[in-house]
Amino acid sequence: MAKLINLIPITFNMKEAKDVDVSSLVKKIEKHTDRNAHTESVLELAKFLKEKKMENILNSIMDIHMEMGSMPAELSKLRGQILDELLKFVKTKYGYDIYTQINSAF
Repeated sequence: MAKLINLIPITFNMKEAKDVDVSSLVKKIEKHTDRNAHTESVLELAKFLKEKKMENILNSIMDIHMEMGSMPAELSKLRGQILDELLKFVKTKYGYDIYTQINSAF
């Protein structure tokens, strides 16, 4: 069975940068995570990376979650796969230090 994430083409639009201030991003992610709003946390990362397709998918996940009143396991798994891909991109483009700051917020 194919991973759901493999069905979604990911094209990152962010330019490489060596010195990136992620403190406000980390604060937003921590705030959402503390409220148990994990999809919103991943959405903040997608917005930071300017990944519009992922933003749209995450917004759809939130809509389904709200409509159903709970998070279906399949959507939770997809959200986790999206997060993994976004974090992999951060690690590749921005290095381990930035990756660690962002990942620790989740």
